[in-house]
Amino acid sequence: MLTLGLLLLLLIFSPMLFKIVSFNDEALPLTNDVQSASIDPTVAAPATVDPTITAAIAALVVHIDGIHKDLVERIRQVHEGIDLIVKRSAHDIKAVQDTLCTLSQCHSEFITKVNDFIRSIRR
Repeated sequence: MLTLGLLLLLLIFSPMLFKIVSFNDEALPLTNDVQSASIDPTVAAPATVDPTITAAIAALVVHIDGIHKDLVERIRQVHEGIDLIVKRSAHDIKAVQDTLCTLSQCHSEFITKVNDFIRSIRR
């Protein structure tokens, strides 16, 4: 991935190495004539690649790659946290449902006993 990014940046900053193709797919010849290149914007003037710029670009790509990897790791951690919350919530929901079921059953038993007691008094 890093090599592809560096290659892409070198392609962008090294037009002298590649043939420029116009929008109508006609190949334009490379020229060393700076004057014609300045007249015709589709013809790039040859450029030399400054090693300092290349090193700076490479360092920038490495730095961006590090930031990207850090973001991916943090996103993974957030997803893991969400998964834990969901699992705990599911467990908590189950515990609440079980408690409500138990309370409902106790309530029903209590009502039954109260009704039985009231009937026994009436007799």
